[in-house]
Amino acid sequence: ESYKPSPDAPEATVLASPVGVRFSLDGRDINMDRTSPYYVNAWEIPKLSEGYHTLEAFTEYNNGDDLDAPGVIGYATRRTIIHVINSTFITDFDVVDSNGSKLMDLVEGSIIDLNQPEFNSFNIIANPSISSIRSVKFTLNNVTARIDNGAPYALGGNPILGDTHWKVRVENYTLSATPYMKYFAWGPNGTPLTIHFQVVKGIAAGSTLANARVGNSIQANEEVLATEASEIVWSVYPVPAKDELHIRLEGKLDGTIYLNLINLQGQVMHATQGPSEIFRDYIISTEKLGLNPGLYLVQIQQANGRRFIQKIAKQ
Repeated sequence: ESYKPSPDAPEATVLASPVGVRFSLDGRDINMDRTSPYYVNAWEIPKLSEGYHTLEAFTEYNNGDDLDAPGVIGYATRRTIIHVINSTFITDFDVVDSNGSKLMDLVEGSIIDLNQPEFNSFNIIANPSISSIRSVKFTLNNVTARIDNGAPYALGGNPILGDTHWKVRVENYTLSATPYMKYFAWGPNGTPLTIHFQVVKGIAAGSTLANARVGNSIQANEEVLATEASEIVWSVYPVPAKDELHIRLEGKLDGTIYLNLINLQGQVMHATQGPSEIFRDYIISTEKLGLNPGLYLVQIQQANGRRFIQKIAKQ
């Protein structure tokens, strides 16, 4: 953004023609621009941490003909407060094959069985809420695994070398992905998405996983359901939606529930919050919202921060 000297500056401060504007950020000089319009150093703003910052612009004057000679700093002609936020977030994870074709959604509690032929070589993709982000940082079991600087944002592989898969081993994983607006995870971070999943090699008959559906971890075993009594079971229908969208939540729901309907540009089209009871069968009128046909995200978040996201289509 450019800043011009204020026309209301007292005449007494004008010693000669202005030769430039000096910018200060949080009390630290960051650059001097001698050509109108006067610009802040473009590299400084993206480096700001999340929160509030003070930006000031000072007119500088010089009585001589040498523009490189020390000038006289005038009054602050503009002072503003910058509030830095990053509203981006990771919507969901996909498991893809070496060609980039989607194999399954990777959600909380998913199980990937390496004995299944489709999982001989695969990768995990993090999908951001908007396309203008520049990097995603992946952590596995609380250790940074990769910073990917190009979409699609993948956990492993090097496409330049023809390597498009994640080198996986049998283990329980905690995966987190965090979006950034600049390359190399630079600047304030957006909201990360964290899930837990398992990589196994064969599911033993008779185990508590024996009746779990590989992929989206929808449990069919009553014993498993009993151990997962605290989990949310939720459904969104009809898909594709036309005039109304129904959202139904079941299971142990504690505290305030937050619901957002978001378009793929990251705009919140509908938001509400309240006790769990109102979400036993919650109806969104897509007709009243005037939603255009296309894809949207339904996001449910519990008071403990756990979040569920599902893509839906609007006819």
